[in-house]
Amino acid sequence: MARLWHTSRNVVRKWVKRFEQEGEEGLKDKSKKPNSSPRKVSGEIEKNVLEARKKTGYGKKRLAWYLAREEGLFLSPNTNRHILARNGFKGKRKPRKVFYPAHWIWEVEQPFSLAQVDTKDILDKGTLGTTL
Repeated sequence: MARLWHTSRNVVRKWVKRFEQEGEEGLKDKSKKPNSSPRKVSGEIEKNVLEARKKTGYGKKRLAWYLAREEGLFLSPNTNRHILARNGFKGKRKPRKVFYPAHWIWEVEQPFSLAQVDTKDILDKGTLGTTL
């Protein structure tokens, strides 16, 4: 059977076992989410981080420094980043610079009105040569 479905015998055994225990429902895809996350911070700590963020507006690094100094809560900047991302706080994006020229620039009626050129006197005209 495993060759027929291009898979391993262990996977076929798992399917058979699931079918015997749960019927056709056992053959449907199941969530791969872990049952527990032992390293996840508690809800109280997460609440403290969110309150500090709302109060100060700091990013992940300054927030870690602020929490350590003010509240004695030592979290890494990456932990703060995960907490903020889970709760919908996104980093501030810098606005995109408008690349010159803007669309209205092409509507100018006078030619060369947008260019400014500085000229200088050439004191040593012999260095330019005789041909143009």
